[in-house]
Parts: sequence; structure tokens; C-alpha cells
Amino acid sequence: MIDFFVGHPTTRLLPTKEFLAASVNLLNQESPGDDHDLMERHPMNYGSDQGALSVRKKIAAWSGKKYQEIIDPEKIIITNGASYGAMNALKMFTNAESGYTKQAFVISPTYFLFNAIVIDAGFGGKTTSVPEGADGCDIEFLERELQRCEETIPDVPLENALRHVSDNMRKDRIMYKYLLYGVPTYSNPSGKVMSLECRKKLVALARKYDMLIVTDDVYDFLSYDEVLRNSPLPRLVSIDRNTLPAGAPGNVISNCSFSKLLGGGVRCGWQEAATERIPHILMLGGANCSGGCPSQLNSFIVGEMIDSGALDKIIDGLVEVFGERAREYTKFMRKYLPEQTKITGGQGGYFYWVELPEKIDAAELVKEATKRGVRLASGGLFETPGKSLGWGRSAIRVSLSNIDIAEAEKGFKIWGELCKEMMN
Repeated sequence: MIDFFVGHPTTRLLPTKEFLAASVNLLNQESPGDDHDLMERHPMNYGSDQGALSVRKKIAAWSGKKYQEIIDPEKIIITNGASYGAMNALKMFTNAESGYTKQAFVISPTYFLFNAIVIDAGFGGKTTSVPEGADGCDIEFLERELQRCEETIPDVPLENALRHVSDNMRKDRIMYKYLLYGVPTYSNPSGKVMSLECRKKLVALARKYDMLIVTDDVYDFLSYDEVLRNSPLPRLVSIDRNTLPAGAPGNVISNCSFSKLLGGGVRCGWQEAATERIPHILMLGGANCSGGCPSQLNSFIVGEMIDSGALDKIIDGLVEVFGERAREYTKFMRKYLPEQTKITGGQGGYFYWVELPEKIDAAELVKEATKRGVRLASGGLFETPGKSLGWGRSAIRVSLSNIDIAEAEKGFKIWGELCKEMMN
């Protein structure tokens, strides 16, 4: 099977030797941690709730260099990946069950497994699809929907929302009235990059309507575009921090992960906010307090890879391999798919978004392609629970992370032949 569906690297690209070397180096140290220092426990013991300060300092310095800004390690919390991070953020800062958080907005097309996280957080029946549009988010649509919610959904007192989710250890809770989720840079699934103007407007809307924005910033360092690689757009969390009113906690959580760089099984990530208050509340989640840092050992191993320079070398290798694939994939799609096909993506990250001519039912094509040994991701998977935007009928997501160039060309050729059959 030529699998354009899965969003993980080819097995041969997984940095097993580098991970092993970092593990050995860490655990061969005579004293890699001090169990009397709550912020620096031994890597194999329960970690501090926010994550070891030494590791947070390394991540702050490393990511700050890439983002070309100074990042405070106290505004970072270690997670065991973006999925856990998103779930914890929703549980700690929204309360759909009480009605205090009125609605969740999800930029569509979206990362399809986020839908389950939203539902688990209580937003079943309370989710609205926001069209991505050309700039990364349809701001006018979003503000109309926010205004409609303000006019039609009654406010619930904050005390009501906090009554069943606070205790003596967790009195300093914050709740937001709205939630927005998106992937601003090299989006999954569209591969788009949200414009700077759109980013600024989103932060302004978040302030105006008391909205929490959770951004998956997991593809930021996989840029095949030299301009964006050398001059990255400011993240929404950076804009939030740089424009923050005095005393405000902030409205953006940057949700990051090493999974797209080192492999999904590593389960190590981090979140960053505009103020210390956000991570200090995130670390009070019940599971986080019970087990301590959810990626204690792996975060120390990643820290070793930052120190040795291995992580940067791994990223450089991925950018080289994926960048070459992106160039060739684009050529193949233009060569084998119908002329009217609209192709988005290829400048970074893992994904392309392919919109086929109206004559072709993309959902049917996906089924037929599977029979011929080509696995594609139907656009219908990337809808949100709120409102269908018709992606199943028109679009397909393509991942470049898993299939090498020669095999990929075979897959696109089969796909193109099937398109010809369906158009005749």
C-alpha cells in the first residue's frame, strides 16, 4: 500500500541512534538530578509538576533562538505531547458543562483527532466551524459568530463554573467564555501559513470576547521555505505577550511537541503562554499533580539532545529530506492530476490539501484508490462537529512524511489515472 494518509516520518528517518546516545549519556551521569530539589528530581523519579527547570531553560533558549525572541522558562510547562497538552488546557481553562464557556470555534479544515478532544471537554453540540480562507482564518465570519453567541447565549456567573472544579489547592483558576483552536503555521491538513495580519486580529478578538486560543505550533521548525525559515512569522503567543494589558493572564497557549521531529512515540512536548500564571494553572491538573511531569524521563533525554546539538542536526536532516519530497510531490501532482486541481501546501510541515475538479467526487475516489493500492485521506475527515463545509466531496489530504519519492510517483500516477476515468 502506498500510504499518503499517515502523518509520521518514514521509519528509516527515526533518530534511534541519537536517542540511544542521549539516553546513555544522561543515565551514565553520577547525579543527573537531586531528589531534595523539587525542581530538579532524578530523571527516573517523579518530576516537578511544571517540568524540571533545567529542561525548561534548555527548551526556552533553543526555541527562542529559532523564533528569534527571548523566552522565559517560567512561562513554559512540559507535557507529554500536543494531544495531552490540548486536553489539559481545555479541562483547566474552559467549562462548557456549566455554560460559562459558551462555544468552541475550530478553524476548518482541521486536524481531525482534535474533534474528540473538544467533545471530551464538554463541547458536544457547542462547536462551530470557522472557514480557513486565504489568510488562515475567516476573521469576519468568526466575529459575527462571536457576536451572535453574545446576543443569544446567556452569561453564566463565574462562581457557578468554578463551584465544581475548584478545591483548596486550586483556587486561582481562570475560565474563558470562548475557545478557538487552529494550526497557524503549515496547518494540518491544509499546509497553509496564517498571515501576520490575521494573527494580530485573532489576538485582538480573543481579548475583546474573553476567548482562549490554543495553537498547535508543532510544524514551525519544518520549513522548506528559506524566507520563512530565516524570518519566521511571530506566533500568536508572541503577539499576545507583546501586546498584553497590565495584569492580564494572556489569551493564547502555544501547544508544541517533539513528536513531529523525533518520532510520535517520544511523547514529549511543551506549552508556552504570555504569563507565568497560565502554566502555573496548567500544572495543577489532577493527573499532572498526581504523576508529576508527564514526560519526566523523555524530557531530560530531549534536553541532552539539545545540549549536544543532535536535535538541530535531526531537524536539518528532516528539512532536507522532506524539502526534496515536497518539491517532487508538487511536480508529480501537477503532472498526473487534472489541470484544474487546486494544490495547497508544500512550503513546510507534513501536508498538502488537494481540491479536485467538480466532476470528481473525492470521497468516491478515495475508496477506489484504496482498491488500487493507494491510501488517501478523505477531506471529510477534517470537518468539525459544528457544520460541514463539504470537504469530503471536494478535497483530499496528502502526507509527504512517510512515502519516499520513487514510491510516491507511482501513487500519484495511479491517482491521476483514476481521475481520468472518473472525468470521462
